[in-house]
Parts: sequence; C-alpha cells; structure tokens
Amino acid sequence: MINPYTNCFELVRYLEKDDPVPGYEMIRPERKDWIIAQGKVLSEINLRCKSVTVDCLSGYEDVINHRKFLSALLEQKSILVDQAEIKIRRFDDEQEWNYILTQADANAWMEQFAGFHDSVLNKLIYEEDDQIRKITAVFDNTGWYGVAELCFEGLVAMNLRPAQENFDRYLYGGTLLVKDECIFWADDVMQAEDLSYEGSFIKALNLKWRKIG
Repeated sequence: MINPYTNCFELVRYLEKDDPVPGYEMIRPERKDWIIAQGKVLSEINLRCKSVTVDCLSGYEDVINHRKFLSALLEQKSILVDQAEIKIRRFDDEQEWNYILTQADANAWMEQFAGFHDSVLNKLIYEEDDQIRKITAVFDNTGWYGVAELCFEGLVAMNLRPAQENFDRYLYGGTLLVKDECIFWADDVMQAEDLSYEGSFIKALNLKWRKIG
C-alpha cells in the first residue's frame, strides 16, 4: 500500500479475524487484473531476499515482474514512491467521486458544505457481505450547497440517533476528522473523535462524496 503521509510503498499485514495482532483491512478486494507468481518468478524473488521466504504471491503483473522492487520491499518494509519505478494506480471511480484522503480535504469539504449547517440526513443505506462493509448517506443542504451523497467504506463503528420528539431534523453543525488512516463524522461540532458520543456518528477507513442535486 502507499502511505500518503510518508509517500512510501509500505509492506503491511492483512487483517485476519483470528490473528491477535492488528492488521490492515482491505476496503476493496477487487483483484481482476492480478496474476499469481509461480515457478521461476517466485524462486528469483526468494533468491533476492535474505531475511524472508515467500511461499505465494499475487498482484498486478508489472509489480510481480519487478523483482528488484518486490525483494527490496520485502526486506526493507518501506520504499519511497519516487524510488520505486512502479506505476501508481488511481481510484477507478475518480471520475464519479471526490475522495477525502487528508484533513485538508475534509476541511475543504466542510467549508463547501457549510459545516453541515441546516442540512438534513435524507437517506442512509448500510451494505455488508463477506468482504465489504459500507454506508451511503444522502444529505440535503439546498440552502447552502445542494444534495450530496457520502460513501463511507470499511465501516469501523457507527451510531444513529434520530431527532427526538418535538425537535426538527436540521443539523446545526458537524464534524469531519481524518486521523490514523480513519474518517470520523458526527452530527455536531466536536474537537476529537468520541465513540461514546450519544448522537449520530460514523467511523470508517475511507470516505468519498459526490453532488447529486
């Protein structure tokens, strides 16, 4: 994976449910363009590595065929993107969605959407299968911006608290924080993530948005 804060390719552990050591959860498990390293290719990678042995390996063809890069990554655990000579792949839906990757992205979105002031949550869809957990939320803020669809992928935690009786549905503020490679949204102004918050909040590994009205 590429760490946007260090601008490095980093070797990370995959999340296994029975593993006591935390790893990384894959948000999108799409592998349609991957190939499996076999025979001579796998043997050559292992010959280059001094401290690790690889039993199986799969990935994009240009990455699998870059033996020098793979062996260096396996040994060093981190390589600067500028030194890797590897094609950087973009999100395949960047023409449809805007991604929130940094706090600067989050701040720009909050300014654009008036900090969720006077907005209402019109729809919330939760989807889950063996590999994907995501929430799609539609917010209407026509007084300031319009209607926006937010897609939270890799759901970590959430709490939904509807408006109480004799209260309207309008939000008076919101929070959007990017920290420790996670996104935290809440329906009130907060200075830090708080999973004990009694209002509505969503914590996920990724967030993308688009204007739909």
